[in-house]
Amino acid sequence: MFWMIWFWCSAILTVFYVSLVLAYTIGWLKLPVWKKSGNEPKTFVTVIVPARNEESNIEKCINSILNQDYPLPLYEIIVVDDHSTDRTASIVENMDAENLQVIHLQEIEKPENLIAFKKFAIKTAIEKAKGTLIFTTDADCELLSTCLSTVVDYYEQNDVKFITGPVVFNENDKSLLKKIFALEFIGMMGVTGASNFWKISNMSNGANLAYEKAAYFAVDGFTGIDHIASGDDLLLMEKIDKKYPGKIAFLKSPEVVVKTDPPENMTEFFHQRIRWASKSRFYSDWKIIFFLALVWIFHINILWITMLLMLDYPQFRLWICGQLVCKLLADFLFLRVSSDFFCRKHLLWIFIPAEIFQFFYILVIGFLGNFRSYNWKGRIVK
Repeated sequence: MFWMIWFWCSAILTVFYVSLVLAYTIGWLKLPVWKKSGNEPKTFVTVIVPARNEESNIEKCINSILNQDYPLPLYEIIVVDDHSTDRTASIVENMDAENLQVIHLQEIEKPENLIAFKKFAIKTAIEKAKGTLIFTTDADCELLSTCLSTVVDYYEQNDVKFITGPVVFNENDKSLLKKIFALEFIGMMGVTGASNFWKISNMSNGANLAYEKAAYFAVDGFTGIDHIASGDDLLLMEKIDKKYPGKIAFLKSPEVVVKTDPPENMTEFFHQRIRWASKSRFYSDWKIIFFLALVWIFHINILWITMLLMLDYPQFRLWICGQLVCKLLADFLFLRVSSDFFCRKHLLWIFIPAEIFQFFYILVIGFLGNFRSYNWKGRIVK
């Protein structure tokens, strides 16, 4: 009786997972690629860059923002130095740009027991921002010269309050591990866009965000989520979505892709993903919690069947093979269409190593993300 119940539950999980991945595939394909209208922009934009100990990246980042094809009188850049102990602030201050300013967070009065330093940095910058539209990115990122003009064009032609865009890892390093990181991240971007298309759930990345300053103030900014170290992207997105249903968008365009470097090693990757996963227990959208939980249970189920095979239960051999084939085919198809958009189809040759890596990553991070502390920019967050 137990085995029969388990078999049907396992079958349902497999159907769910394959259906979900196929829905992501179709959603990504159906999500239209935005093409500029050609109209002259009118919106003033404030670009906010929180930075902590980024002396090796900050100049490259700021130069990419200064080199936008967007009219110079229509945007400003605010770099918020978050207690850097290196030359981050001085590098920015020595850059010759009239629309660039630096805020030193150590000079700002902070709330007691502050742990959400990045949120506080963004909040401080927004309070000084002149822009109607806020654009945030990270100090280790590079923007294409067409990024701001495309984002603003989309914003002015559509009735939206919050826009998230694609982010990819640079491919400067030829190591297998970093290629796996890059392929996995492309999958995350595909899920982000497809989820927005189907309205399954809201996902975003703080390296490529734009939202109305008025919408930010309308939801009281980060109030209510300022006790959570991460979540300056998705948790704010949830707040704005509640206030303005249907006004959240994913901007699918090769002209707005933001590039950043992958984690240097497994330790850095581990802490990054623990940080991202740690905010999952604070999601208010039940759909994203539901899907994340079922995907995690599906992978636990595969691990369980594999253990049964190792314990000499040959009757499960055909079933585990069937589950794995279904998963591999669905995942490959999804990564094929996602990587095509980012011109990274060449990464598909590491599909099998990436699948093995992702399998254990989902199991470990999905569990530890709710319990384990992590290190971010030299700070231990519990």
